[in-house]
Amino acid sequence: MSGNKEKSRPSWLKWAIPAAVIIIAAAVLFFMKGGTVVSFDARALAVAEYPDKIGENLGYRYNNARLDDFLKKSIPEFLGGHEGENAVYSPLSAYMALSMLAETTDGNTRAQILELLGCGDIEKLREIAGALWETNYCTGDMGKCVLASSMWLNDETEYNQATTDALAKYYYASAYQGKMGDPAYDALLQKWINDQTGGLLSNHSSQLKMPEDIFIALVNTVWFKGTWSAKFNESFNETRTFHGPYGDAEREFMVSRGGIGYYYWGENFSAISRSFTNGRDMWFILPDKGVTPEELLQDEEAMRFIANKYNWANRQMARIYLFLPKFDVDSNTDMLPGLENLGVTDALNMYVADFSPLSDDLDLPYVSKAEQAARVIVDEEGCEAAAYTVIMGAAGSSGPPANMENIIFDIDRPFIFTITGPDGLPLFAGIVNEPNG
Repeated sequence: MSGNKEKSRPSWLKWAIPAAVIIIAAAVLFFMKGGTVVSFDARALAVAEYPDKIGENLGYRYNNARLDDFLKKSIPEFLGGHEGENAVYSPLSAYMALSMLAETTDGNTRAQILELLGCGDIEKLREIAGALWETNYCTGDMGKCVLASSMWLNDETEYNQATTDALAKYYYASAYQGKMGDPAYDALLQKWINDQTGGLLSNHSSQLKMPEDIFIALVNTVWFKGTWSAKFNESFNETRTFHGPYGDAEREFMVSRGGIGYYYWGENFSAISRSFTNGRDMWFILPDKGVTPEELLQDEEAMRFIANKYNWANRQMARIYLFLPKFDVDSNTDMLPGLENLGVTDALNMYVADFSPLSDDLDLPYVSKAEQAARVIVDEEGCEAAAYTVIMGAAGSSGPPANMENIIFDIDRPFIFTITGPDGLPLFAGIVNEPNG
């Protein structure tokens, strides 16, 4: 893949110096806020050293990074509950943020997180996290899939350097320390997220605050941008009827006439994919008439397809006539109820949560906030998508064959989509009940 050979670094590493040196020691950082300059003291406790092979497609690590169980559990949990609404979720971003949470916890608190992530121990989790990062990260002229991680610490708490170093080493996370509750510290967090996601989620990130009782905020971002291998011709666009949950509406559809590809199906759905120039794919999973996307998320066969669709038995090569509505969808998901439903309960309970690897200087620590914001834009040129996952911890009182069949794939009703990396992992998954592009 063009662009994958270059040794790229996220923007926050451009000003990094060797990890042995504290790069911002009681430094004054300046931001424009409401037309005035605000400043505060902050310092970086650990600086990630980027691996040499980032940006290369390390396909040999594919089998080590299969997350089928996590996908089958988390996608229905975090995409469900949005009946009649659009929703977007990034399994990759959630997995990386929860992996960092596992590093900061111990005992049964860690065990519950590891079980959800499908890992028996922290060493295996580190291996999988590294494989996911190395396989999916890419930048260049052909497109991008940029991952970034960070943690934000309270300047009144003593932290174990070994844990912050582990997060930098295994999850490439920079660690910042400042005054919780300071609007300028919030502004730095918001700016960091916007820088890593191209500003696509600024409406959501601008609402992020770190109150005084927060002792840590763990953040992971994913920013994807891909150009269709075969772009849609805007002159072919048609105004067609989309049959949404609240009635019919006229929408602009992009049209692809007779492209060769595989057509997939199951008992309650059909699906196709379109490729990007950077080697990634976007999948469109269309429920059968009378079946809602939310119902399909509870369908075992459909979830097997979404989690691991390669080598699917029910497929045929066909000439596909695609009618795809343009869309721009975003959502902000409170992950706390979902994590509890998925068995991560101790981390949310201040009386049993174990954050001892991170610090011995915490009074009744627990996870007080877990949320993910995500957005996906699809048009004639391609797709741009971004997500951030934030977990906050608080301390306190609480070749076409002959006779090929023609397939008309008309996405004229609510549907599911996924964007997959070169290892097949869904980077993003979503429901479009109402295209609003």
